[in-house]
Amino acid sequence: MKPRMIRILLAVALLGGVLQTPSAWAGSRCGPITGQLVSLGQYGSLDIETRHTNVDAPGGLYCNRDGFAIYGQDWIRVRLEDDAGGRLVNQATGDSVRYSIYTFGDWQPLVIGRDLDLTQFKWIGGTADALDVPLFFQTEPTLDSIPAGTYTAAVRLRWFWQICPGTQVAKSCLAWGGWDRSKGLRGLCLTGCSGVLNWGEGEVATLTLRLIVTNQCEMVTPDLNFGSAALVSGFSPTIGSVQVRCSKNASYTVGMSLGSNPDGTQRRMRNGNQYLAYELYKSTSGNDRWGDQGSERRTSDEAEVNPGVLDGRTEQIFNYRGVILPDQPTPPAAVYTDNVQVDVKF
Repeated sequence: MKPRMIRILLAVALLGGVLQTPSAWAGSRCGPITGQLVSLGQYGSLDIETRHTNVDAPGGLYCNRDGFAIYGQDWIRVRLEDDAGGRLVNQATGDSVRYSIYTFGDWQPLVIGRDLDLTQFKWIGGTADALDVPLFFQTEPTLDSIPAGTYTAAVRLRWFWQICPGTQVAKSCLAWGGWDRSKGLRGLCLTGCSGVLNWGEGEVATLTLRLIVTNQCEMVTPDLNFGSAALVSGFSPTIGSVQVRCSKNASYTVGMSLGSNPDGTQRRMRNGNQYLAYELYKSTSGNDRWGDQGSERRTSDEAEVNPGVLDGRTEQIFNYRGVILPDQPTPPAAVYTDNVQVDVKF
């Protein structure tokens, strides 16, 4: 979550895929990839609770086209054989995130044991010599809290193909050796081709899906209003609160900055070139300054409400007291403001 500022006195600064492309498939034709890593990206745990995340990535069938110009019809099918129960699992905690796999472009879901025909997939390119058949991977909202960590799933796909690795004109394959076919596939032709007689046994590709979940918080930081008075001695202490909800199992500390107009370590509100000194203290009655360094920070165990409850659903509430320092001259009448940044560290 990006930092955000709110008027006197509080703001928030919160801590909040890359596909590993395999080396070129051995040989000059098509084949499945074993052990391919597909990254579903990196997201905060609270985002994973409520939103879909998705990525399109190669699905394990890789072809080397030998640099020929490409435009033609290929015959391709895929069958999902294992999806780890449709869950990405954090092996350290047992928590999981549901996911689905779809064909790229038409959003047909892959279902275990059912073949999906991708025959309409077109290879279009000038001199590209290494191409993948893409799939679409999507996580589902958890609707519950999960801890930060690495979530993985092992996927096994069986690919069937009849592909021309060179130029295809008038349904004839103009590459040396002709059509490239998966194991057991029998086409209706040797040169000019119009389809598949038997899809055969196909060939297996294995993928590891990986989702990185990071610690994340959400905060509610209402403005603190001291009201008005004729003299600095007329201001009463004002009580404020900070509400925090963070990732499951994530202990944290909360700090408050010196604001936008400090004089050394003294917080000050400002109007033009006039200042009004004030201070923020931990809890509603103590005199311990709430700052952003070392012991001036507050831990998740020190909240006044729900201290140390880190189930990812329950808010912790930190109360504090704001005081306008009485031992200063009364500045000219005006509205004085400051912005304080509240940050969370894990």
